[in-house]
Amino acid sequence: VPYCTQDLHMGNNTFTYTSGSSSLQFNHNGANNLLEVFNFVYKEFPRPDAILVSGCSAGALGAVAAERLYHHYNVLHPTSTPVPIGVFSDSELGLVTIPFALSVPPVWGADCVFTDLFDGYENISSIDFWKSTLTIEKFWSTLLRKRPNMTWLIYSSTTDVVQNAYYNAMGGSALGFESKAVYLLQSILQYQNLRVFTVRQGDHCTLAGNIAYQNSAFAQWMNSAVNSIQTRNSSILPQNVVCAECTSSTVTGCNGVVGSGIVEDGCGVCGGNNSLCSPVVPTWASQPNCADKAWTQDEEFVYELPACSASPIPLKYMRTAFSNGTPRNITVCVKTT
Repeated sequence: VPYCTQDLHMGNNTFTYTSGSSSLQFNHNGANNLLEVFNFVYKEFPRPDAILVSGCSAGALGAVAAERLYHHYNVLHPTSTPVPIGVFSDSELGLVTIPFALSVPPVWGADCVFTDLFDGYENISSIDFWKSTLTIEKFWSTLLRKRPNMTWLIYSSTTDVVQNAYYNAMGGSALGFESKAVYLLQSILQYQNLRVFTVRQGDHCTLAGNIAYQNSAFAQWMNSAVNSIQTRNSSILPQNVVCAECTSSTVTGCNGVVGSGIVEDGCGVCGGNNSLCSPVVPTWASQPNCADKAWTQDEEFVYELPACSASPIPLKYMRTAFSNGTPRNITVCVKTT
């Protein structure tokens, strides 16, 4: 699924950005594009043997929307044999600061996506998400507990330069990212439906690059995880792989002391208590109206794709940042053999 609307695959809003006298209308359609792909999957695979959704970088957070696939196959349309579904989040832990979480995702229209993901679980609504200091630890733990029968896989380098750069841009620090990443992973290792593979020095994105080929341990780990999902056999899930420097007792805290356990708070303050930043919450973000949003509708539209031919067909459903549903001629079809 191409990443072209700059919203972590969660956007569902048209927003006009301004800078001085200049303005730009931007269509954040990441969530809508995912929904179209899911509808295609529902139609073409009414009862798949197994599903593994993987995403790299921003797509790693988008991949968690596979929870919606579980809802479709195993809640709305259950059978005696549930469809095993796994998620591989590759190189994006979702570490953000409070000012970013409270001001940027609402502009994307991601409130409806979070409402759908949490679905009232533990009384978490989109309003609670934007107005509180809901931590990324709680984000992951909520999903892990909501879908205990899904398999969740996470790969990350604790010094990932790309994740680190974005965290820095949000107001965090390089040293703060590493200790915070370790703290997050340590806090969710308890869940039996989760497996993690962490390294300290590693590139960004395993499957898009060559990490999977260079690191035989990762290749074996991933192979075991896929086999476990395919065979519905959780007993062969691989063990968690945690590098020696990736524990709370061995990582350098944000204060520069190894094993201090001190991390940055949501304001990017080392050892802080989230009190030194006052993000501005857009007034409309506290009143999400998801009733008319496509993301909250399940199977409201199913489209027909023609058999493959030499001629490309207009594709309307993949909306870009500057073209909100305008047809583009690309070859998309269903193989008949």
